[in-house]
Amino acid sequence: MYTSGAPFPGDHFAVNDGILVATIPASSSNPAQFCRLVLSPTDPTTGTYDCTDIPNTTGMTGDSGLGGPFVSADPTTPGRFAVALKSGDNGSFDVFVTENGGDPKPTWTGPTVVQAPNSADTGTQVPFTSALGKPWFDYSPVQNGPAGLLGLMWKGGTSDGKINVYSAISTDNGRTFSKRVQVNTASFSPEPVTDGPGDDLSWIVFGPAGHNGKTNAYVAWGDTRNGKVEGWFGQVPLAAYSG
Repeated sequence: MYTSGAPFPGDHFAVNDGILVATIPASSSNPAQFCRLVLSPTDPTTGTYDCTDIPNTTGMTGDSGLGGPFVSADPTTPGRFAVALKSGDNGSFDVFVTENGGDPKPTWTGPTVVQAPNSADTGTQVPFTSALGKPWFDYSPVQNGPAGLLGLMWKGGTSDGKINVYSAISTDNGRTFSKRVQVNTASFSPEPVTDGPGDDLSWIVFGPAGHNGKTNAYVAWGDTRNGKVEGWFGQVPLAAYSG
């Protein structure tokens, strides 16, 4: 599909080597789409975009109500983008990767499945069964950590209705992911409905040596253990994801 003269679609964006992209969620009958913005060579304030299908994504949803699949650019490799979608009702993410995202018709590998059981969208107060809650997905910036790392975090429910925060990482550009690691040390209750549509504090990023002298994943989330939603922050050494 090629579109001209319309607003650039999508709610999540990524830039790689001058290429700006966004994603459009799948529907029950159509796959998700990967959209590439092409600026006019004579007027950089205008442009067109082309959208192509991401294979094997029909019926998959986005990112717990935030509007679409997550997309992230690998700053170490021009043209490499990764996309994460919710995989139906089976409590998992599916991750797809393209090495030629700047092409008019990029090719894709995947999906790589990241299991995220007992998770839910805390923003809409969905019971903790299968929908995924408040995730984030990103590559490591070159200047802030080892090249090629890709991280994913999300919230999952406990048997007594509390919430824990989990993360998993890939060290091979999304071909495989580590075991999931719990980031928080104390479970907490879902956000009260009266507080609004849910926190927007979820984040994962990689950084250089912290107080432990090693590279870490740093994870942020909204936490209600003190009665109201607060921003909490955790550090996970990369070694914790192995084994």
